[in-house]
Amino acid sequence: MKANELRIGSYYQSVKFNQPVKIDISDFRELYILCDYAELDEDIIAEMFKPIPLTEAWLIDFGLILKRIPDEVDDKKYYDDVYLFNKEYEEFGLCRYNDNYYFDLVFNDDSGWGTIGVVEIKYVHQFQNLYWCICGKELEK
Repeated sequence: MKANELRIGSYYQSVKFNQPVKIDISDFRELYILCDYAELDEDIIAEMFKPIPLTEAWLIDFGLILKRIPDEVDDKKYYDDVYLFNKEYEEFGLCRYNDNYYFDLVFNDDSGWGTIGVVEIKYVHQFQNLYWCICGKELEK
């Protein structure tokens, strides 16, 4: 995990406690002490945190709703399922294909299902960071 992926409020797996934790400012202080206030690198970060693989359970906890793509839809050859927000960002979600998740802008209008762009999202913190960038607010459980 790179230093620029760490963000206060995102979830990571604690190496010490072996459970998901939400990072806060004191964690950054501890990281900088570990590296003698030098630049953070991946080895120092790995002493405290590991990324959490993104799963359907995490998506549901974040409030996404599973929408099955009908078999007759052309995108079915690209995606098995779509997870959409049931809130103000209804068109923003993730698609699942072969147990991997991909960020996509998803729409279902009069012409049917459609998607725009694809970026693979492997970890919870990547999804949280992406949500922050697009929506300008924290993704809460």
